[in-house]
Amino acid sequence: MIDTTAIPANLYDASLPLPNVYFVTVNHVTSAPQTLYIAADSSGAAVQKVRRHFREHHHLALYRGNCDIKLRRFRLGDYLECPQGLQEAGEAAAMAHERDTVAKLATRQKEVQELVADLTTRQKEPASTDWAQIEQELAEQLRQVG
Repeated sequence: MIDTTAIPANLYDASLPLPNVYFVTVNHVTSAPQTLYIAADSSGAAVQKVRRHFREHHHLALYRGNCDIKLRRFRLGDYLECPQGLQEAGEAAAMAHERDTVAKLATRQKEVQELVADLTTRQKEPASTDWAQIEQELAEQLRQVG
C-alpha cells in the first residue's frame, strides 16, 4: 500500500487519462442499494453502462422515476485508497467485451504507481540549481575584477 500522506492535496485530486473509473451507487425502489465500479469515457456513457448492467444481470430497468444513480469519478487519491475499484471496473469491462477499455485499465495501476513514485522523488530532491544563472553572475563578477 502506498502512503497517501506523502501526496500534496492538489495532486491527490489529479485526473488521469481516459477511461475514467466511476464509483456508482444505485438505489432502486424494489431492491437494496447496490454499488459497482464502471469504466467509461464520460458520465453519460457510465450511466448507460450501469443501466445495461442492471438490465442484463439483475433484470431491472432503471429509469428516473424508479431509481437514483450516483456517480463519483476516481481521482489519483481514489486509485491509491481503493485499488479494488480498478480491478472491479476491469472485470465489468471484460464482461461487457470492451477490449480497449480492459487493455487501458490493465496498465492503469502501474501508471498510478509510477506517478506517485515520481511525485515523491520530486518532493525529496532539493530545488534545482540554475547553472546558467550562476555562470552568468560569475562572468559578471570576473569582468568587474579585470
